[in-house]
Amino acid sequence: MAFARPAVEEAQLGMTPLIDVVLLLLIFFLVTTTFAQPELAVKLPEASHAEAGTGESLLVEIDREGAVIIDGATTDPDSIGPALRAAAPEAVELRADREVPHHKVVDVLDAARGAGIDRVGIAVAGPGAATEEER
Repeated sequence: MAFARPAVEEAQLGMTPLIDVVLLLLIFFLVTTTFAQPELAVKLPEASHAEAGTGESLLVEIDREGAVIIDGATTDPDSIGPALRAAAPEAVELRADREVPHHKVVDVLDAARGAGIDRVGIAVAGPGAATEEER
């Protein structure tokens, strides 16, 4: 006596779980990625004999209005020295807008010297560098 075999369905891989996993991975990588922080829009003065800086340094920026930004955080003029002492960098890179009064730059240089920082580089635009209006 021959019995009929029940029909066996082929197993299929569902697309919904696969899509869920891909979307979860996408969300995970978007959340854990560190995004580059935009630089302050500073028009640097030009210099024809500039040298490239070497090594890691703390970025200190002075914008057109004279606000001092140390490593991305705005700092009032009285706390520049303590902020530099707290960061204790090996070197400082100073990016000052070309419209900034000279005494603002000297104030930052003096605060750096008072914090015991001997290596201070002043960022300049090389000859032929694009200005902010051209970018």
